[in-house]
Amino acid sequence: MNMKEIVEKRSQLLNFFTGQSVNYSKTDILNKEYAALSFSPREEFIDSFVTEYDDVLTPITDLKMELPEVLIKGIIIDIDMKKSYAIIHIQNKADNISISVDESVLYKYGEYLVKGHIVVIKGHTFNDKVYMHFLIDYSSDDSFVVEKDYLNGVSEKRVDELDYTNRTDVVGLVRQAKYFVSRKGMGSKCLRLQVHVKGQEKTYISCNNDYNIIPEHIVAGMVVSFNVSNNPAFCNNVQEIVI
Repeated sequence: MNMKEIVEKRSQLLNFFTGQSVNYSKTDILNKEYAALSFSPREEFIDSFVTEYDDVLTPITDLKMELPEVLIKGIIIDIDMKKSYAIIHIQNKADNISISVDESVLYKYGEYLVKGHIVVIKGHTFNDKVYMHFLIDYSSDDSFVVEKDYLNGVSEKRVDELDYTNRTDVVGLVRQAKYFVSRKGMGSKCLRLQVHVKGQEKTYISCNNDYNIIPEHIVAGMVVSFNVSNNPAFCNNVQEIVI
């Protein structure tokens, strides 16, 4: 029996029990099998769901390397909530991948961390661990324009083409954003930004003080404006903007 015949038989069976007359697709049937069994006996559900980023996904074997950006597709199978962060577990065929989600990323994307949802996750690897920057949830109706503009190169192009003639600030596309507490001084809360600025990759640090308050919940994919301080490694007045 081929897959088309299986889908027809499964559809007839579902319609018999529900009293409905619904035309189920192959993806619908595989999704229901996966939900009931946690696997699809005839074809992997994840393979039946094609995204525009399938050709640029990071090979699973490469996740052991330290990479500034990785792209992973999978089904969320578990969410382990911690005090100020989460660890999600996704399945990509036979591979189970654990991904850390820090507080700022969790704040923005926590509602999309749902078991059974298909997601594409951008992140980075460090010390054999994967850290999430953002996600696209293909099981929701949201458009994820910011995330897709990042992955499609649209945001980077906007930043590169920005006219600085009447600007005194710097505009960057956030690659990574990491909040931490400084070990110097009074232990101020700081933000490390890795940004794309006018064709260049830069790293800046911004810390809370009497003259500078860092914004909360800055994540990758956002476009931010800031001023570079006298020390070129630091910046002030970070804020999210739209260009």
